[in-house]
Amino acid sequence: MSQSSELSRKKAGDVEESIAAATAGSDHQVEAERSQSVPVKEESVSLEDDLIAQLQLPKKEATFRYTVDLSESLHRKLTMAAVKTGRSKADIVRYLLQQALGD
Repeated sequence: MSQSSELSRKKAGDVEESIAAATAGSDHQVEAERSQSVPVKEESVSLEDDLIAQLQLPKKEATFRYTVDLSESLHRKLTMAAVKTGRSKADIVRYLLQQALGD
């Protein structure tokens, strides 16, 4: 047998012994940890319920559709305001009504 093969076998044996020594008490340790563990399922369910409750959107107020006749010039001003602000015409009308009538 060559010297390098014998060295490789010796290193492999040393590694196996090291692994065996490191894991010798681990089976007992794992069992002890399992017996001391607290059930996680109940806690995770309550955390999940809590998260779902926090993520739910508040109930929206009922809305009503309202039709208004606008002059051509007022419609043009509303359209230009929508283009400049990047908002919809409906958003602008709602905002202006809230400002005029108060929240």
